Amino acid sequence: TLFCLSTAFARYSSSAIFGTENDSPTILRGYAEALMQKAWELSPEIFPSADKFTDWSNRFHGLHNAFTCTSVVAGDMQRHARQHFPGVLSSILPLAWA
Repeated sequence: TLFCLSTAFARYSSSAIFGTENDSPTILRGYAEALMQKAWELSPEIFPSADKFTDWSNRFHGLHNAFTCTSVVAGDMQRHARQHFPGVLSSILPLAWA
């Protein structure tokens, strides 16, 4: 559930919802990343890999020259969640995002 909530907040911060092409709301990005961090602490096995977790975290924070587009991060996370947690994801995301 935390991972899917993180996915939703990543999407909220993207240009698809509250962000713009070159700027996304820092608070929403931070919340998405905090939810993802907690999901990692509790269940690292739900992530594709430790490298992917680090990549997403770097993208949320803009670390190590990572591409920071939250639309890309949200899409990547949403694809993973759809494949592994479709019931949870569909209960959280608006139907229009399906």
